[in-house]
Amino acid sequence: KRCLDDSGECPAFAVDYRNNRCFKLDRNTQGRGQEIVSSPGKSYFEKICVRAAIPPQCRENKWHFERVPGRELRGLDDRQRTLVQSRRDCIEACLQETTFLCRSAEYDSATLNCRLSRSDRRSNPQEYVTAATTVEYLENQC
Repeated sequence: KRCLDDSGECPAFAVDYRNNRCFKLDRNTQGRGQEIVSSPGKSYFEKICVRAAIPPQCRENKWHFERVPGRELRGLDDRQRTLVQSRRDCIEACLQETTFLCRSAEYDSATLNCRLSRSDRRSNPQEYVTAATTVEYLENQC
């Protein structure tokens, strides 16, 4: 709640569920993606501003996408876009997809590939696998 009240002064926060603590952070992972380390019982949240229209049913949500570094949905790509410059651009491509409901995407920062899918890790858990460290799984929460 404190982070929401601070508006632009809170680019990120972390939650330690085991110790019931929340940490306001003064910077995000822009250019520092490899510094984030997975830790059981903890979550990291980061504010981003997308230029795509947010669906009406999702506008009140506190977050619209979950990001998991180093994971992907194997073999379930419905559309691939090349030369996508950022994770935000990949998220926007997912939100703007019109030929199918984009439930997830993967962004590879090394190849600049963005893969869109009508599936997600819940609909196909057996295909949710470890990927290269440059790949980020992005799940639409709308």
